[in-house]
Amino acid sequence: MHTKLMTALIGVASCFAAGPGVAGEPFAMVQNEKAVVTLFREACELKDVSNLKHRATWVEDGKSYEGCFGVFFEHAIGFYFDDKQVAVIPVAAFVPIKGM
Repeated sequence: MHTKLMTALIGVASCFAAGPGVAGEPFAMVQNEKAVVTLFREACELKDVSNLKHRATWVEDGKSYEGCFGVFFEHAIGFYFDDKQVAVIPVAAFVPIKGM
């Protein structure tokens, strides 16, 4: 179900990983004037979601939302968050987080 791009994103995470036990550390993010979306290698823990395998967070206006993400058609990342909001963001918008 994962695309080649998802494998590449996970590969990026392993390049920046400091060692075992870093699954909870972020590996990529996108930020605009209002919000920051962060991707993690760890599994999504939202009970209502089965098709988006990895954890994401969305922080906006001082509030943080837990979510899940998956890569679709090798060009877009789809999200579902605990406030029942969905989002689609182009893969190209994300940058690796270095030094983690």
